[in-house]
Amino acid sequence: MGVVYEAVEPELRQRLAVKLLRPELTADREVHERFLTEAEITAAIDHPGNLPVYGLGVDDEGRPFYAMKMVAGRTLGELMAERGERATDLAWLRRLLGLFEKVCDTVACAHEGGIVHRDLKPANILVDEDHGAAYVVDWGIAKRVALPGSEPGGPLTLDGAVMGTPGYLSPEQARGDSAAAGPQADVFALGVILYQILTGSQPFAGASSRESTLRAIHRRPQDPRRLNPWVSRSLAAVCRKALEKDPHRRYATAGALAADLRAYREGRPVSVTRPSLMERARGWALRRPARAAIVAAAVASLTILAIFVGAQVWVDRELAEKAFESIAVTDADIAEIDRRLRAVARDPDLESERRELAAYRLVRQLEAMILLTNVTQLRFIRTSDEVLALSRARLFETLESSLANGEPELAKALAMTSLENAEAGTALLQYSGAEIERLRALVAEADAAIADRHAVPVPVPRDAESE
Repeated sequence: MGVVYEAVEPELRQRLAVKLLRPELTADREVHERFLTEAEITAAIDHPGNLPVYGLGVDDEGRPFYAMKMVAGRTLGELMAERGERATDLAWLRRLLGLFEKVCDTVACAHEGGIVHRDLKPANILVDEDHGAAYVVDWGIAKRVALPGSEPGGPLTLDGAVMGTPGYLSPEQARGDSAAAGPQADVFALGVILYQILTGSQPFAGASSRESTLRAIHRRPQDPRRLNPWVSRSLAAVCRKALEKDPHRRYATAGALAADLRAYREGRPVSVTRPSLMERARGWALRRPARAAIVAAAVASLTILAIFVGAQVWVDRELAEKAFESIAVTDADIAEIDRRLRAVARDPDLESERRELAAYRLVRQLEAMILLTNVTQLRFIRTSDEVLALSRARLFETLESSLANGEPELAKALAMTSLENAEAGTALLQYSGAEIERLRALVAEADAAIADRHAVPVPVPRDAESE
């Protein structure tokens, strides 16, 4: 209902953004009133993520306008369009999540003041890339809702009118239930934006506006992890909570959503799910980066196994079966390496090749563990007994191969972490008494190998040498 111009304040020579009511809408009293309400609401939100309003006026043709801070940058939608080139860039994803958290904080401030935006979407979020700031704009269809002890402003939307952008409408907005479109409606739109950040696609996109609107009412979106296996279980749970069809099952306000995003970023548990072992390890690493760097490889390897066992079951058969097929190929390679090792063991002149084969066997074992990580990200577990046996076998096989291949430090780190988790009662792999003793024996064997490696040769006395 308005057009934005770049302007210059004549006395201070300050660059401003001026929003002016479109000429063809000047005679429409409802639009005129809504435009003034937008200016009033924008000015009322005192938050760094909202553009400050510097003045309100009327031009020579009787059209209202208001002046705001000028922002040089792009919309979040334009920034998100780069995802196709950077789908696996985790640093870029963390940057988008940081900007999104700021957006949630801004909307939370509006909710605290009894203001609901009702048209949140990437095109209505301006990003100042030079300063890392994000601004929520275009409060044109925002409304005031009742706060405890107060009355809402006069309604500008009749029940039955659909206000907002298809694809980002909450189910209650899509049904035209204006009275029910409170802060949870904004939370739903924020959930759609978060889904786009995580997966690169809209959860309710259809061939037409009507189809997108109907999908928002009736269709449950795919789990984000099926589209992007790098999305953590906690982030996926936060996104699903924001996209609940029933507004009472969503986050009550954008502030609650922002709190969970902040908890995730800081390595703390989110409110909507219990953290997995990998997520607890991530939080520990964020809080103790120096210690985490020392044992990163060992902890990561153990976490791959532990989360595989303790994760919740998610059906993702196509991708999971492909991963297990690749693991089978890796195991076949290991079997072939073992056959070759038996052959070269008979010839002492092939000791160099034997060492190379043993090192390559360890590499293939680690590759199999990486494949298990991908399966873990999909949360696919076929049967508990099968996974327990597979995980324990992989752990002990890797420990013994590390020792045999001259990597006692890696073996000790993996075994010690397993023992510590077992003693603390946090181990997801249930070790028997015999397996606990086996882990301790492997730690002792690794200690002996490390000691031998660093032992200083004792010189032999000359007399003893002659004898």
